Amino acid sequence: MKAIPVSVIIPCYCCSDVLERAVISVINQTLKPLEIILVEDSSPDAHATRNCILHLIKKYSQHDSVCIRSLFLESNKGPAGARNAGWNIAKGDYLAFLDADDAWTPEKIEIQYSWMIQNPYCDLSGHRSVLFSSYSPELPEEKSALFLKKLTLQKMLFRNLVQTRTVMLRCSLEHRFSEQMRFSEDYDLWLRIISDGHNAVLIYRTLAFSFRPDFSLGGQSGNLWKMECSELQIYRQLYVRKKINVITWIIASAFSLTKYMRRLFIRSFALW
Repeated sequence: MKAIPVSVIIPCYCCSDVLERAVISVINQTLKPLEIILVEDSSPDAHATRNCILHLIKKYSQHDSVCIRSLFLESNKGPAGARNAGWNIAKGDYLAFLDADDAWTPEKIEIQYSWMIQNPYCDLSGHRSVLFSSYSPELPEEKSALFLKKLTLQKMLFRNLVQTRTVMLRCSLEHRFSEQMRFSEDYDLWLRIISDGHNAVLIYRTLAFSFRPDFSLGGQSGNLWKMECSELQIYRQLYVRKKINVITWIIASAFSLTKYMRRLFIRSFALW
């Protein structure tokens, strides 16, 4: 089967215990991508992640339908820098992002790529994702026609409707993840792409798995505040770039702070 021009980018940081699960979910796609790019982000784990990557390349080199490439960063760049590094060497016309501790359903690329090439006006697409405690490559079959929602700036301002593990976009886009941001860098990129006039859609089909909540109650409250500060910075930059007016900026910021206080309350109640 001929590979299609999609490059899959997986940032790798201290993930030797879960990386193979993500890689297998890509190898098992019904429509094979051109390449998988594993970007090792200078993990401080005594080369465990590096050795895992080398092992996976050797182990799955027999699967000649998918090329696995590696990129080892000399210093830690964070998720944004790792994804950008993979983006810059990608050979595909489209990029799909997957985190090392997530996975895809077997038909993810076939459904998403097929829709995007049939709708060339679309520059970015996302889809639904489900939280599981353990990996199961099969979900109950969804036979209904694909239901789509156009992602406008107004719809995305108050909630990030697409997770990184669900996104496929055109490689030719000039935008990149902001490497100055360690939190919400994905949300920032989606908003910049959409606010600059590019078309984006949400596909209402579950095609990805995560194995931990996006907002973990067990996380440090300090990280929640850092995430909140990043989100407030995103709204401010949209206002500075004249993508939203001052009223929208104030409303979006106030709504974001309300969500932050709610998360703090839920976390405190759960740990009480």
